[in-house]
Amino acid sequence: MQTETNKWIGIVHDGWHHLLDDIEKLGDKLGFAHLCREEDIRSYFFCKISDAIREKGEWLIDLHAEQPLPNERADIVVGSIDDDSWAVGVEIKRKVVTDDLDKLCRFMKNGKVKSGVFAAIDKHMINWEAIFKAWGFAERFKFEPKDTGSNNYWEIRELKEIHIGDKIVKWDSLFFVLRKL
Repeated sequence: MQTETNKWIGIVHDGWHHLLDDIEKLGDKLGFAHLCREEDIRSYFFCKISDAIREKGEWLIDLHAEQPLPNERADIVVGSIDDDSWAVGVEIKRKVVTDDLDKLCRFMKNGKVKSGVFAAIDKHMINWEAIFKAWGFAERFKFEPKDTGSNNYWEIRELKEIHIGDKIVKWDSLFFVLRKL
């Protein structure tokens, strides 16, 4: 089952990187407003996951948005396991929010998802890893800075500067994977 779950994590990861590549290519043209709106990021990400699923030859039926899970909803789920559980639950935010990491943990504890992905675009920081350690992420969620295929990990990507009028805006991409509690 871990191999199947990792396949879906890989598809979500590919979709995220395709989204980031597009943001960097179109950033100056899209403008600041589109990069700030969480619902736009969520919609673009859904489309990019859809593209990644097609590239891998998987079924689009395995991709759902706004999926209700008991008492809460997941932004995106992929990889149907049975009628009410999924390989990966995905939460997308405009900034790092520990409540959404907690929500993914609840989905995993309830058996509704096998793994969780939290993706965010946040303002540029010099040393996210130190911030995560200060926030207790490494201990609380057992995150590591590298993917071993079986661990919880985070990935940070500094995005290209975006020019908006006279301003230069810098963003970072944050991608967290929860495989175990």
